Amino acid sequence: MWPLRSLCHRTDLFLTGFDGEVVDRGRYVVVRTPSNPGYWWGNFLLYPEPPDDRAAAPSGEASWREDHARELGNVAATLLTWDRPDGALGDVGTFLDDGFAIDESAVLTASEKDLVRPKRSNDDVRVVPVASDAEWAEAAGTLTRAFSVRRSGTVDDVRQFVDRQLARYRRMQQAKLGQWYGAILGGRMAGALGVVRVPVPDARGAVGRFQLVGVDPELGRQGVCSTLVYDVARRVLAEENVATLVMAADGTYHAAKIYESVGFKTTEVLRSLLKKPPPA
Repeated sequence: MWPLRSLCHRTDLFLTGFDGEVVDRGRYVVVRTPSNPGYWWGNFLLYPEPPDDRAAAPSGEASWREDHARELGNVAATLLTWDRPDGALGDVGTFLDDGFAIDESAVLTASEKDLVRPKRSNDDVRVVPVASDAEWAEAAGTLTRAFSVRRSGTVDDVRQFVDRQLARYRRMQQAKLGQWYGAILGGRMAGALGVVRVPVPDARGAVGRFQLVGVDPELGRQGVCSTLVYDVARRVLAEENVATLVMAADGTYHAAKIYESVGFKTTEVLRSLLKKPPPA
């Protein structure tokens, strides 16, 4: 495999490698999560550069669509991405004509010196580690409601996705690779997120990768997300031998603004090609 430029992709491959498959084909890398085939960012192909005319061709030995059909033919969505943290786009016109869309991610990072207490911090929010069966179940309900607002597919699809992801993260927590947290407001779990500790050979200390940040929409606009992210970031940097925090946000969604209010800065822009499965 080529030396990965994107810190986001480095952490993605570590996460998948825990219970999935990362296969280096030389020209590209196959990322598979057999336990969750509906997880787009657990089942994709990663290339070193954006597509050129040969990659964009519907067929041929360098065709990305043929690569995906061969490697991930049982996955309903087609996600093709490349290792260019500068946001380079490449030859995407043919893909767009074939029903693909550009998926843009803003990758934000922070170190201890960057953190600031957000203006929307809520002193009534209590941040607690998730440990018991009941707490994991409450986190699943909170995140299902959070992600159902912008869902692709049915609510049952979202619930299944969340349940499968949390089963993975619970195993990672048991393996001491990370920790899940909940934000309690008014006696309810209003928000949840996890941080996975990723060793990076050329970095000072580990990298902490945020995962599945979500707030129950019934308890939104009360500073839950910014308070939760700030409190967890401060704890992880102080206690977990983590030097850098990383999170990926939808480049077209407002979440990045919330993270910036805590001190995160956009350090990468990643673009991908996504063809969603047809509606159920």
